[in-house]
Amino acid sequence: MNRSVVSRVISRYRQRGSVENRPRTGRPPILSPRAKRVLFKDVKKSRNAPLQEITNTFNQGGPRRVSQRTIRRALCEEGYQRRMIRKAIRLRVPNRRNRLAWCRGKLHLPVIGYWDRVVFSDESKVEIGANKRVYIWRKAREEWKPECMNTPPRKKFGIMVWGCISYNGMDTLAFVKGNLNAPGYQGILEKNLWPVAAKYFPSNDFILPGRQCASSQGAIYG
Repeated sequence: MNRSVVSRVISRYRQRGSVENRPRTGRPPILSPRAKRVLFKDVKKSRNAPLQEITNTFNQGGPRRVSQRTIRRALCEEGYQRRMIRKAIRLRVPNRRNRLAWCRGKLHLPVIGYWDRVVFSDESKVEIGANKRVYIWRKAREEWKPECMNTPPRKKFGIMVWGCISYNGMDTLAFVKGNLNAPGYQGILEKNLWPVAAKYFPSNDFILPGRQCASSQGAIYG
């Protein structure tokens, strides 16, 4: 070992009490805090823009050009990821409040004695070409923000299905032909719900929330 190396190590230890290198600042960041704020503001304005478009927009107003890799790294450090957009729930505000109040009112009811008697039913329309994947830039807990949700356009063509579930598991799934009106819905219940009730609830003591209709075989209470 060279004598100068030994002398330098001894001198460093006498001055600092250690032979380790001093911490260095490293390479200065390419994006300043102000530039990052501008970037995050642009992302919030156009969350569905691809990375290339975000980079081009940022380079147009920035003092220096940066790469897509730099933009992606800055977004990831802030918590932004390219995630699939959530579909907005088509419910009016009064209906949302009513559903929330209903859930809170039933929160502490027992499973055995109440929920094992409940039969839930709903309808859904399967549309071809209406459920395309759309990706946006958002953080982990921003999925239900209005600006991070998408309301897909309604289409006239599709397949309407009706189904029900209960404490015993998934039950009937039926296809609906034509428009679903009150007489048509009662016909679906007569044809598909009563067999389930007869199978799991012989004494006809089940509950169908949110519905109320009369039938020759019994009554369903909302």
